[in-house]
Amino acid sequence: MKRRTFLAAGVGAAALSAGTWAWLRSRGYPVDPPLSVGGGPERPPTAGLPSAPYPAPALATLGPLLDVLLPGDSALGLPPAREAGVLEFLTSASRAPGLTPIRNDILKLARFLDQQAQGLAGVRFGQLSDPAQQAQVVAEAAADASPRGRFIPAQALEVTLRLALEGYLGHPFHGGNRDGKVWQALAIPMPMDRSPAHVHGGHE
Repeated sequence: MKRRTFLAAGVGAAALSAGTWAWLRSRGYPVDPPLSVGGGPERPPTAGLPSAPYPAPALATLGPLLDVLLPGDSALGLPPAREAGVLEFLTSASRAPGLTPIRNDILKLARFLDQQAQGLAGVRFGQLSDPAQQAQVVAEAAADASPRGRFIPAQALEVTLRLALEGYLGHPFHGGNRDGKVWQALAIPMPMDRSPAHVHGGHE
């Protein structure tokens, strides 16, 4: 990914976060917006999944996928997605009961990528050693807007990318952007010693 892409992502992080939930609902996902971030009533807490949202085979695919989507840039000090904790963020976020439809589509996407990789090289997506082959499989998914029931590969891939960007650019409190390294690389002056509630609430 080119440097200017990352810089644009940094500048637009707040807009992306605010628009993600509206975009999801516009695509038919019955999700709730995040809990109050400084204004408006908070939703009551609900219990998340008691078990891991993704089985090991799916995680073995999702990890490499995230690194294809957000490969980082060593020259800028930007870590790749997994190094930045994006897989942990995605896993944690997917435990929320309101994200069940999204979780299901991400699982189907992982299986779809594995099937495409099997057809291309005879191995699962996470076992592809050639970055060009990884990019090819992901590009094919991005171009595939054919519905398979309710599952659309291109839409599921965009959902995954949007959540990945939330984790990559968001507050480390939520599990991604490990140690704030992405903020540091993009010179985003967000405080690391406060909780997100304090940041959004404007408390000194």
